[in-house]
Amino acid sequence: SVVAYVAEGALHLTPGGRVSPADGALWGVAEFAAQEELGRLRGHWWAPDGTALLAARVDESALPLRHFADPAHPELAPESFAYPQAGGPNADVQLWVLRPGGAATRLRWDAEEFPYVTAAGWEGGGEILLTVADRLQQNVLLLTADPATGATRELSRTEDEFWVDPLPGTPLRLADGRVLTSADTPAARGVALDGKILTDERLQVRRVVSPWQDGRLLIEAGDGDPADQHVFLLDPDTGALEKLTGGAGVHAVAAHGGGVLLLTSASLDGIRRELRTPAGSRSFPDLAAELPYRPRPLLARVTELGLPTAVLYPRGHRSGRRLPVLLDVYGGPGFQVIANEPRRWQLKQWWADQGFAVVTVDNRGTPFVSPDFTRAIFRRFSQVAIDDQVAALRALGADHPDLDLDRVGVRGWSYGGYFAALAVLRRPDVFHAASAGAPPTDFRRYDTAYTERYLGLPQDNPEGYAADCLLGDAPGLSRPLLLIHGLADDNVHPSHTLLLSEALTRAGRPHDLLALPGVSHMAPDGVLERIAVQELAFLRRELGAAPSL
Repeated sequence: SVVAYVAEGALHLTPGGRVSPADGALWGVAEFAAQEELGRLRGHWWAPDGTALLAARVDESALPLRHFADPAHPELAPESFAYPQAGGPNADVQLWVLRPGGAATRLRWDAEEFPYVTAAGWEGGGEILLTVADRLQQNVLLLTADPATGATRELSRTEDEFWVDPLPGTPLRLADGRVLTSADTPAARGVALDGKILTDERLQVRRVVSPWQDGRLLIEAGDGDPADQHVFLLDPDTGALEKLTGGAGVHAVAAHGGGVLLLTSASLDGIRRELRTPAGSRSFPDLAAELPYRPRPLLARVTELGLPTAVLYPRGHRSGRRLPVLLDVYGGPGFQVIANEPRRWQLKQWWADQGFAVVTVDNRGTPFVSPDFTRAIFRRFSQVAIDDQVAALRALGADHPDLDLDRVGVRGWSYGGYFAALAVLRRPDVFHAASAGAPPTDFRRYDTAYTERYLGLPQDNPEGYAADCLLGDAPGLSRPLLLIHGLADDNVHPSHTLLLSEALTRAGRPHDLLALPGVSHMAPDGVLERIAVQELAFLRRELGAAPSL
């Protein structure tokens, strides 16, 4: 057997040695944009017969450099990495077929018009399929490529005037040659076969798992409450649906093959697994360690927009005891928080038990309600998010008299950290203290693929970028603000927080800053626990919370 691996930017075989050219580019890896924002983690793929490799060639020479210096170790030289900043150049990504012995063939498509490779792989030994997108991700192509000549041909095109929201499992070519693509309407996330929409307004398709043995398509989708997800079989000829799961919860396909289906069902009552075979089905419990809490969030859709929300009280809470409110928020595109899934609520229950009524809201811009709901943030993040969160808080306050809206704190990380800082800077009448972790305070300094998908190019939308930047709001800070950032964060560079802190200091606005040497954007568990202790001390001090247990 032969093993392919990447070392120091080169693709090697063992046995066999280096197989990629020594041309100064990176070979066999996914570039930053693909890994962080486009869902592609691989950079090389074996042909089924093992005689060739499809490999990405990544040239980052045009990108600006970002630098990291560890202030705790000034004796160490700073590290640098190439970063695709919004409005600037992207990495030049090519795909090559490499064969032992030195033969190489480049796949050819209009990479200037379609610079992003979102997926690639072999379809037998004589064909490669790849998916490419234009810079604003409004056009996505499925291409077939001849590995011998490098020639490509378009199989399908998905277009959207806003952006093509990635739908895992698509585009997908079926055995008969027809192509399944995402197909969004204002009300529903659907799929289309050769351009003909198969699904109706009931469904919000979240993943196409695979074709099933009888030719139907195995899919995961919502069909009502966005907090739930179910598994279906979809007939590609008639659009007929068979629902395989029932009851509230997030139901998903864990594994499948040969007519056997393993389902995972997570609900607020727990997690269970079910094995379905042609001979019958069998359920068995989850064998993972028991979750520390059995949370019971009170889910509701509020305002005329039907915003998904949740309120979580301390265990043992007695009605009539008013509590400070902690808005535990994300609020950004691509991630839903409100779900009938117990793991989502573990940390939130811990926060509630520290003496808060924990509130969570999925504002417009988040997924799985409808495409219209998600696209409301097109070309500007901040206004929709703040309007929706404030409206939801007020609606929940009317329904939950124990929520003390005169003591509202907000915490979040990444986009949630951005929202937390935004909240106290622009709505101090509603939000009384904020803990903002790793916030992207100026999206002009964030990456291309994520930012431009929603806001467009900075040079084409300067007003939107300026409106979403927090630095100019610094002189108006009138509420307590805790800023937290890892100094080794290569996703949201620590300069985002440091520039806001600098602007606040110049304006004479007191604030707290917690810098974390050696910590990246995804802080490890032990660090997260220590951060939570610091946040708790800050929020208790500012909001007057007392533990309930």
